[in-house]
Amino acid sequence: MSVQLQRRWLIVAIAALLTLQLVAASSSAEQEDKPTINYPALFKAYIRLGDALFGEWVPENFNRDFQDYEV
Repeated sequence: MSVQLQRRWLIVAIAALLTLQLVAASSSAEQEDKPTINYPALFKAYIRLGDALFGEWVPENFNRDFQDYEV
């Protein structure tokens, strides 16, 4: 390969790395703004809402499966 072609590929590679670095920096900033979600508590609230609306509608052993998680 000619030296000029190698330089062009080097410039393309550097531009790609800089672009990826900017994208990675912006995505980490987005992660900091997002709240952490307690999915077991959210799921339990969903089940409790269903119980309030429809009565007992989950299997009998459901509560045993999720006793490890505290709301």
